[in-house]
Amino acid sequence: MKSFRSKSKQGIILLMASFLVCLLGVTTMVHALGTPAGTDIDNQATVNYQDAGLNNYVANSNTVTTTVNAVYSVALDSPVDKSWAAGSSDYYYYTVTNTSNTNDTITMAAVSEATLPDWAVSLVLDDGVGVGSIAGNGIKEPNEVTPYPGPGVSLGPDATLGFFAVVTIPGGTANGTTDDTITTATGTGGNDPDTVTSTASAPAITIVKSVINASVVGPAETHPQVATNADPGQILEYRLTVTNAAGAAAAVNIVLTDNNTPFTTYRTGEMWIGADDDNAPLNTAQDDDDAGGVACVADACGHGSVDGTGNVTAYLGTGSNETGGGGTGGSLAPGSTVYIFFRVDVD
Repeated sequence: MKSFRSKSKQGIILLMASFLVCLLGVTTMVHALGTPAGTDIDNQATVNYQDAGLNNYVANSNTVTTTVNAVYSVALDSPVDKSWAAGSSDYYYYTVTNTSNTNDTITMAAVSEATLPDWAVSLVLDDGVGVGSIAGNGIKEPNEVTPYPGPGVSLGPDATLGFFAVVTIPGGTANGTTDDTITTATGTGGNDPDTVTSTASAPAITIVKSVINASVVGPAETHPQVATNADPGQILEYRLTVTNAAGAAAAVNIVLTDNNTPFTTYRTGEMWIGADDDNAPLNTAQDDDDAGGVACVADACGHGSVDGTGNVTAYLGTGSNETGGGGTGGSLAPGSTVYIFFRVDVD
C-alpha cells in the first residue's frame, strides 16, 4: 500500500505539473492587448490510473480547439490645451495605438469647431524628414510636413504612431478667443475622438478717459473723478489710461490720438506721460517736439505733441520715440499701463 500511495502521489504531482505547464503556456501567449487573432487554443485532458498489479496506464481525451477571433479597437491619447499668438500656428502631439489583437488600418481626421473664419487644422506625421529632424520625438520640426496618409496607416497589435495636429489661429483674432479641435482615430472596430481647446493670445488694449476741473481745489478733484461742471476760463485736466490686459500678448506700435475738443483751447506745455495715475511729479512733461528722438526705455513712458489745432498725438511704450513732427509707437507688455495727462482752458 505504501508503494501505491507513493505512486498515486507521483501521479497527482505529474497531473498538477501538467496543468501548470498548460497555464504557463497560455500565459506566455497573452499579449498586452489580448491573444492574437487566429491563435488556436488546444486543450486535452489526461487520466493516469493503475490496475490491480499497480501497473500504470494513461488515457488521453480528444483534443478540442478554439480559434481566437479578431477584436478591433483603437486608442488616441489626449494632449493638454494650449494658448499662443493669433496669426500663428502651434501643434498638439498625438500618438495613436492599435489596441486590436490583429493588424488594422487606422485613419485620422481633425476638424475645427470655430465659426468663420475657420481655424485651419492639418495632420502631419512625426517622421523625422529633413536634416536635423528626429522621428518620433514629439517635436514639430520645420521639415516635418508629410500629411497623415488619407487611406490610413496599417499598424500591428500594440503598435503606435506619432503625429501632429497643427492648428493656425487667424490673424486679428481677439485675445482670449477659444476654439475646439476634434481629432478622431478610426479603425475597423470604431473610433476614439479627442478634443483640445486652443486659446488666442493677442494684444488687448483698453483706453479710459477721465476729466477733472483743475481750477477747483479740493480732495474730490482727483482722477478718476469726472468733472460735470466748469466755468469759462477754468482749466480742465484730462487723463487717458492706456492698459494692455494681463495675460494678453504684447502690443506694439502704439499711437494715441485725441482730437481737439470744441470750446476748449490746449494749454501749451501742459502735457505729462508716465506711470503715476494722478499726475504726480513722476510723470514726464511732454509736448517738447523731441527732435533728438530719444527712445523710451519703459512701458509706462511715451512722447507726445499737439498740433496747431489742438489735436493730441502720443507715441507710447518701450522703444517709442518722437522725431521732429513725427514719431514711432513702442510696445506695451501684458498687464502694463501708461497714463497721458493734458490740460485745456474752457473758452
